[in-house]
Amino acid sequence: MAEEFDSNSIEPTADEQAAEAKEPAGGQPEPRPVAQAVTARKPGLIGRWMGSINRFFSQITLPEWNLRTFLYLLVALIILVVLARNWTLVRIDLFGWHFDAPKPVVFAVSLALGAVLLRLWQVYVGRHGVEEPTEPKSSAGS
Repeated sequence: MAEEFDSNSIEPTADEQAAEAKEPAGGQPEPRPVAQAVTARKPGLIGRWMGSINRFFSQITLPEWNLRTFLYLLVALIILVVLARNWTLVRIDLFGWHFDAPKPVVFAVSLALGAVLLRLWQVYVGRHGVEEPTEPKSSAGS
């Protein structure tokens, strides 16, 4: 005798039960995520380098254009013009070494050296403290 197949008598699998439990009340199943294709080749050294440069530059935002920004740009332009007009070589004699350098470069190096030395002095004074000179007490008798 041949048994008839009844589709209602088959018990659902664990996956089917989980899918039914996730279905919302409306009976519509959740949309499945679409598989995305991934390239088989990884980017090389230059590709990774360019990707990091692109990420860096994509984070830069332009400043807001107002009077302050205009004045900063105007001051920067004036400084650049003055530096370009004074780009003559200066002879430097330092501990027996002789070399020529442009005036703006010498000025920038001396400014940076002075700032570093001042900062080192501030750190030294902050850590060790510098005592004020005191006058010796004299025991002058009257």
